[in-house]
Amino acid sequence: MADMIITFKIMPEEPDTDLNKIFEELKEFVEKEGGKTGQPKIQEIAFGLKSLEISFAIDEKKGTEMFEDVARNIDEVGSVEVIGITRALG
Repeated sequence: MADMIITFKIMPEEPDTDLNKIFEELKEFVEKEGGKTGQPKIQEIAFGLKSLEISFAIDEKKGTEMFEDVARNIDEVGSVEVIGITRALG
């Protein structure tokens, strides 16, 4: 089976939300499930609001839904959007 690389765009509820804390919580879950995370990217949106982009590789049998649900349930997460899925062979 192949791995898939999933990229999420996570929007916080408030401009002063600690995006690194959100990243660490999601990273811990991904690694517990046997996946690997890439470096987080923090993007400026407007008026002090920033988004978090995080990519991770996970066995494609696991799908994305479980990871989306976990990300949505992290404190201070406003929304989660899958912005990319790529199949990684090898």
